[in-house]
Amino acid sequence: MQLGGGSFEEMASDIKMHSRKIVLFGVGVIGSSITPAILNNLGLINKVECCIDNDSLKWGKTIDLGENKVKIYSPDILDKLVANIAVFVNISRYAEALEQLEQMDCTKTMICYIMPMMCITNFHNYGGKGVLQTSKKPVIPKKIHYMWLGGGTLPKNLQMCVESWRKYCPDYEIIKWDESNYDVKKVFIWTRHISMKIWLCS
Repeated sequence: MQLGGGSFEEMASDIKMHSRKIVLFGVGVIGSSITPAILNNLGLINKVECCIDNDSLKWGKTIDLGENKVKIYSPDILDKLVANIAVFVNISRYAEALEQLEQMDCTKTMICYIMPMMCITNFHNYGGKGVLQTSKKPVIPKKIHYMWLGGGTLPKNLQMCVESWRKYCPDYEIIKWDESNYDVKKVFIWTRHISMKIWLCS
């Protein structure tokens, strides 16, 4: 599976040039409102073939995308779709979704866009109004900060998140904050949680 990136305009150009159909993976807030709004602005909303979600309670239901009602399926539907597909991952905890997609043989020829990361790359703030980035110069530093307090071992699911940042954002600096580089006494509740061995991650 190829990972797509860059600007929304470059993404739209690639999808149009290769006549790709779009599959939305995840129909929560990002997949049912943010990504459709972006696709609508780019003139791509009619290229959405279907939606997929791991929540079986959503299967068979539809969501409104523009003038169309689009059906939600199990991710297994990808096996039945033609290869010229762009999968838009609309899940903020995308590492597991990417791992799931990479394990499917049918995705080898597909391109995948991680919409939370695309939004970070493409949006910036002017006076409280989100607008598309118009500059080639990055406006948000390529840094991912996370905090782990208490000295305990990072749980496996959180280790997977950190590993996914390294894998999918290789040009980002990953900064870990803990007791060695942050004065936790500044925030009373953290000191209390640490003494009670309640581990925190944000």
